Amino acid sequence: MKGKFVAIIVVCLLIGIGIGFSIGFTSKIQSFFVDYEALDKKYTQLKDDYEQLEGNYSALRNQYNNLNERYNELQANYSTLKSVKYTFDSSIQISDLTIDVGYFSTYVRGNVTNIGNTSLKHLYVFVFHYDPDGSLASRYDDYNYEYLENLYPNETLPFEIYFSTVEGQIFKIFAVGNY
Repeated sequence: MKGKFVAIIVVCLLIGIGIGFSIGFTSKIQSFFVDYEALDKKYTQLKDDYEQLEGNYSALRNQYNNLNERYNELQANYSTLKSVKYTFDSSIQISDLTIDVGYFSTYVRGNVTNIGNTSLKHLYVFVFHYDPDGSLASRYDDYNYEYLENLYPNETLPFEIYFSTVEGQIFKIFAVGNY
C-alpha cells in the first residue's frame, strides 16, 4: 500500500507540475499574443506614417520641380528682357517690358516713350527673331509688329506684340518713328 500511496503522490505531483507548466505556458502564450498585437498596431501605424510622409515628399518634390522650372523660365525671360532695350531712333525709349510665354505663342508688352522734342506721326515697334547662333531668323511673320500713331514729346503709349517662337530663339525689339 505504501507503494500505491507513493505512486499516487508521484502521479499527483506530475499532474500538478503539468498543470502548473500548462498554466505558465498558457500565460506566456497570452502574453506573447498581447505583445504581438501591440507591436502589430505600432508597425501598422509606422507604415501608415511612412506612406503619408512619402506622399508628402512626392508632392513637395513636384512642387519644388514646378517652382524650379518657373524660376528658370523667369530667369531666362529676365535675361532676355535685359537685352532687348534697343531703339532704332534715339528719341524713342522702350520700357516696362514684360513677356508671357505660352505653349504656342509669346506676348511682349511694354511702353514706348517719345523722349525727343518732335512729335512722331507714325511709330512701328518690331520684334526680330534671332537663332541661338546670333543670326537673324529666316522667317518673319506679318504680325510681329505694332503700329502706333501720334506720339507726342514726353508721351508714353503701351504696345503688345503677339508672335510665335521656337525654343532657343531670342528676340529683339526695335522702334522706328516717322516725323
